[in-house]
Amino acid sequence: LYNFPFNVPLTLDAEGYFLYAIDMSILGKFPTSYNFPNNGWPIFLSIFFSTFHFSNFLDFMHLQRFLSVLLSVFTIIIIYLLCSRFFEKKIVVVCSMLFAFEPKIIVNSTLGITEPLFILLGTIALFLFLSENKKLVYASFIILGLFTVIRYEGFLLVVPFSIMFFIRFRMERKVVLQYLVALSLFALIILPMSYVRSETIGSDGIISHVSAGPQYYQHVSQNSNGPSEKIFFNFIVTGITNLIKYIGWSTIPIFLFFIPFGIYAVLKNHNLKNYTLIISLFTLLLPAFYVYSRDIQDTRYLLIIYPIFCVFAGFTIKRLFEKFKKEQLIVLVLFAVVLSSSVVYLEIKKNDYQHEREAYDIAQEIVKRTKIINHSYAEEYT
Repeated sequence: LYNFPFNVPLTLDAEGYFLYAIDMSILGKFPTSYNFPNNGWPIFLSIFFSTFHFSNFLDFMHLQRFLSVLLSVFTIIIIYLLCSRFFEKKIVVVCSMLFAFEPKIIVNSTLGITEPLFILLGTIALFLFLSENKKLVYASFIILGLFTVIRYEGFLLVVPFSIMFFIRFRMERKVVLQYLVALSLFALIILPMSYVRSETIGSDGIISHVSAGPQYYQHVSQNSNGPSEKIFFNFIVTGITNLIKYIGWSTIPIFLFFIPFGIYAVLKNHNLKNYTLIISLFTLLLPAFYVYSRDIQDTRYLLIIYPIFCVFAGFTIKRLFEKFKKEQLIVLVLFAVVLSSSVVYLEIKKNDYQHEREAYDIAQEIVKRTKIINHSYAEEYT
């Protein structure tokens, strides 16, 4: 909240979600004048917009930002629970701290867009799936359905969950039936929303958009000069190059020194939980690879893997505790370094918000003066 951009209106995607939520709260039904597929977040917003009655549109925008901040804060608790599947409490607390003070997460949570809810549901799904309680494993497929409704890329996570489900329960006689039950729970969530989207925007918004990636590659290859193999190869090279670059950028300033050893430790320790992490990580990187292969420059597509980064960091922290034996001192040093680097990053980012606020004030003044001029012309004409 200290970094909350008061008096700055929503822009770009956040503005589109805002307008959708406002229309839905007023009309009481799904709007038909929008064509974006990820309408789970504005549907969630419309519930609150229907409850609160403000006279200023900026107050609704502040509510949208506040809800995304609240969801991001709640994710810290789920990160704690997720990391507790792997480590003892003293390590888990530090892992949660890394997520809590990650400046890109803080900035993104104030934008009023889909990522906070998307990250929250993805983390809950992973936490439940790693449970030893099979009922919670079933529940993870329900959360996975909600995860997919928020952003269609979540549909891809069905693949690693399905693979690991059969690996974990392969010795049970009714494993196929159990998997069909889990898959049915997932389908019960996404099918109604797919039907609504088909009726309102003309496509289901999930399969249609997941399959749009290969169709885009094919379309560009057919309509470009040169061999299609070379064009496809250029996509691959661009995607890999940008993916590596932005993964590196996304680890600064918090995760840079934690990830390398964490990945090594996960690959070294062979168990089902680590396998689930690795295969989920690669699956979640596929949408980012597709975006970066089109040379779209944005780190927000990598925010969903930050919970997995926190688990990787836990292995590094565990190693530090084992090697230096001064756990309290290590925690204090890590806290000081993480907090200071986060504050520096956020102070730099504040300048961007200041520019947006100044632009908004100028726009408001222009509108005000235009009204005065129009009023003068009206009086003169009369």
